[in-house]
Amino acid sequence: MKRISLTMMGLLAVAPVWADDFADEFADEFADEASLEEESSLQYDFSLEIDQGVFTGNAGPMADNAWAKSDQRLKLRAQQSLDKGALYAKLYLSNDTVSSETQADLREARVQYSPTDSMDLSIGRQVSTWGVGDMLFINDLFPKDWKALFLGQDMEYLKAPADSLRMTNYFGDVTWDFVYTPEFTADITPTGCHLATYNPSTRTVIANAASCGRDNLDLGKVSGNDGELASQLKFDVSGHQMAFYGYRGYYKNPRSMTQVNGQYMPYYPRLNAYGFSDEGQVGPGIFSFEYGYYDSVEDTATNLLVENSMHKALIGYKMDVSASLTLGMQAYVEHMTDHDQYQNLYQAAYSSTAGMRDEDQFTYTLRVMHKSMQDTLMINLMHYERPNDEDSFTTLDVTKQVTNRLSIIGGVNIFTGTSAKADREFALQRDSDNVYLRIKYAL
Repeated sequence: MKRISLTMMGLLAVAPVWADDFADEFADEFADEASLEEESSLQYDFSLEIDQGVFTGNAGPMADNAWAKSDQRLKLRAQQSLDKGALYAKLYLSNDTVSSETQADLREARVQYSPTDSMDLSIGRQVSTWGVGDMLFINDLFPKDWKALFLGQDMEYLKAPADSLRMTNYFGDVTWDFVYTPEFTADITPTGCHLATYNPSTRTVIANAASCGRDNLDLGKVSGNDGELASQLKFDVSGHQMAFYGYRGYYKNPRSMTQVNGQYMPYYPRLNAYGFSDEGQVGPGIFSFEYGYYDSVEDTATNLLVENSMHKALIGYKMDVSASLTLGMQAYVEHMTDHDQYQNLYQAAYSSTAGMRDEDQFTYTLRVMHKSMQDTLMINLMHYERPNDEDSFTTLDVTKQVTNRLSIIGGVNIFTGTSAKADREFALQRDSDNVYLRIKYAL
């Protein structure tokens, strides 16, 4: 088989090198939704968010503009209880003064209905998520917004919405989830505006204001069948939550290339994925394991332009060191199948193995969370280290809950990388270190 290196393929940004335990990051969002619930009534609230960030050092990819972000958002959330269900809506009105864009972001518009005691249906625009990794995604193949992560936006923005049908069935201790998305929804990746991206055809970095407003490339879908189907079967075994996963759709990032009008352009190849996970108490902490096999459907033995199939796995452990301090560590690996064939094709195409991906790619993460002042002050650190690509990413944020209505969040995002591997996910942003301050107020 073959497979062009992520370097040469140029993901238009950050490949899904991470996993997905949103137990910490998204707990507040879903808890807030639950707090709105009240029998037979319309509930709604408004909040205002001001988010300012600046590049440090080289002023980021847009060298003539030191602002990493300058966003103002008005958020409206509403819920209407119904007989055997409810209506949910989230509408965010935002103004981005860096890219001069004002838009309405409908993040949720869904109907939840329970036709029986053993079935829940959720139809409409919604966020879906599953898996056991902490910000490392294997079997979670729902859309994400990597720009939001790298610019330090509120963690809820990492998970992008999609128009889907979700059906959850309960069979005693077994839960079966089924998510159908009629139209393929890709990840949101850097386009050169705010954050750098990579042009695989010219092998150059794109970082300029002219790229603002450019959408993700939308190439390579299978004609007449561009939907996505995902399923999870979850059950409990001796206190451990175990799950099996299946997915039929497309790579969420344009990790392959195709020819368009004589030029090589990134596109989204077909993907089938299968996996399982386990999470439960081991010793004083929580042990987690997740595995997935990515079957690259369009991959052939003589095509270097399409992503190779892969085995992906992670192992993690997190524990409370004290009442206020939590530590977590993970090791993650991607194993490329048919690497020898890929190497031969790569060397023949480029007369060198420089820039070629390794057969096994490793990522290590460290999470540190500290709470104090009666849980009104939280410090959250996440660090990624990738020895194969010689790059890293560190994100640190400090949240102070001033009142029940007012929160102030400050943070920093730091990238490292080498010029020899400048197109790798974190190294690509090595001039995009940024600091930010966000104010959230419930109206």
